Amino acid sequence: ESAARPWTTAEAMTQGQATYEAVCAACHQKDGQGLPGAFPPLKGSKVVAGPIVEHIRLVVHGSLKNAVMRAFGREMDDRQLAGLITYERNAWGNGTGDLATPEQVEAAR
Repeated sequence: ESAARPWTTAEAMTQGQATYEAVCAACHQKDGQGLPGAFPPLKGSKVVAGPIVEHIRLVVHGSLKNAVMRAFGREMDDRQLAGLITYERNAWGNGTGDLATPEQVEAAR
């Protein structure tokens, strides 16, 4: 991982999709629809469409409201988390256009 290497939306989406499918899809489902009553959908989610800093905080530190949503800050590096968040914010028609950066993730830690 090189901090000097450019971080592009295309790279973030590719890496983020792989991370999402490996880590998040079991709960939130591959299509981002979640499981009613158990895991909230990410498609159309207020968190995903809301302020990016809150989305980053939730993924890095976990949910204060629901312990099932654990903190991923110690499991993934800044680039992995930035890719994951970028993917969630732009997949399934969410289309925020946001590119989460490793620097934003580092700041949230």
